[in-house]
Amino acid sequence: MFCNKCGAVVDAGSNSCARCGTAVVGGSPTPAYSSPAIGYVGSKLARRLPVLVVLWIIYGVLEAARAAAFQFAAHLSRFWVTGPDWSRWGAPGILHWVVMWSACGALLAFFAAWGLHERRSWARVVAIVSAVFALTHPPFGTILGIYTLVVLLSADAATNYERMVRL
Repeated sequence: MFCNKCGAVVDAGSNSCARCGTAVVGGSPTPAYSSPAIGYVGSKLARRLPVLVVLWIIYGVLEAARAAAFQFAAHLSRFWVTGPDWSRWGAPGILHWVVMWSACGALLAFFAAWGLHERRSWARVVAIVSAVFALTHPPFGTILGIYTLVVLLSADAATNYERMVRL
């Protein structure tokens, strides 16, 4: 047993602590062997993967919103873009290109999130490719891209992910 006041070891038959004199009430003797409680900690990748999934879903929603906003602007551009020069055909074309780029980015983000959530073997590569494309969309895309590359390209990430893969 241990003293509740000073923490010194107290004999099982004694009623008081030899060091501080505090009365020892009840308690059980210290077992000869006590194993520490060992829980499964998992790898850093296993702990960070759910965070990546949520962040990729958020990024996909933001990219889809960007695509919808630019689609709306491209649709309305025929009313506010006038003139005989390139702006008549150039501005809507550029806006449609941005719509396609954002829609592909949203699909890639959702695909990466779903694959990482389901622990598919191809999902790590898709997430890395999506992270490289996301680097060009500051601030959230850049931060997410860097975080994804740091998590998925760390020294032991490939072997840890292969252990977690569901076929």
